[in-house]
Amino acid sequence: DIFPSGGLLRFDRLGMTLRQSGHELAFVPLSDHPAPDRQIASPVVSLKHAGAMRWDAVMVPGAGFPNETIEKLAIFRQNNFGVRVQHVLNDQSRRHLFKKVNQALAPHLVIFNNLRWPVGSYTDFNADRFHVLLGAVNLQSFHPLPYRSHPLTAGKWVVGGLANKNPQPIIEALDYLPHEVVLRLFGADHHGLAETHRELIDSGRLELAGLLHDEDLAHYYHNVDCVAMTETFAGWANLAAEAMASGVPVLCTPHGTEAFARHL
Repeated sequence: DIFPSGGLLRFDRLGMTLRQSGHELAFVPLSDHPAPDRQIASPVVSLKHAGAMRWDAVMVPGAGFPNETIEKLAIFRQNNFGVRVQHVLNDQSRRHLFKKVNQALAPHLVIFNNLRWPVGSYTDFNADRFHVLLGAVNLQSFHPLPYRSHPLTAGKWVVGGLANKNPQPIIEALDYLPHEVVLRLFGADHHGLAETHRELIDSGRLELAGLLHDEDLAHYYHNVDCVAMTETFAGWANLAAEAMASGVPVLCTPHGTEAFARHL
């Protein structure tokens, strides 16, 4: 199904850029009855429709799919789908899944978006070529404010973070922080924080901002005093990269930040 995750939205943004050059990117869901609700700009076509068309290339973003979905990727070996590209969007913690995608898709090209796959670490993957294309930040969207005061709001220090990626450590940290420290998380509430931490929400110490895109996301970074990233595995951490580009102080794990974050 079409799910507005960081990986999918990254390719949706790519589609916007490609259209400026006269190209087109479309998404093909592999579920039998794809959910109609989506929050992306690129067109969505059915697998049956895509199979009747001719494409220059087909790309598989990541490996966060059920096994039966990965097996279906073999469909894209048909010649009408053109050059097959596998994108590796995570560190080696999901290596077994990336290997399954590699076997099912039989890509011509594998692209890593992070530094956790050094030469020699993927000799058992099949492809004609391997490249590293690091993640990036749109500096037109994410940039520092001309002036930032700290704290931004009198009597309150706002810590930003993700609701859907290991939020528990920073929620638990609130017990050890002054009462004026507030946690403002964005993203889908997959962990049911609205229910399990209702007391913190009612007291104003935990805020759930929901899904944010484009201008709303840039505005979010400009209205937090710092960002805490607590991911335990990642390829490219959008949260940390976008926050740093926005001039926001960042505390982060090394996962997905090796290319741009330095320990102080």
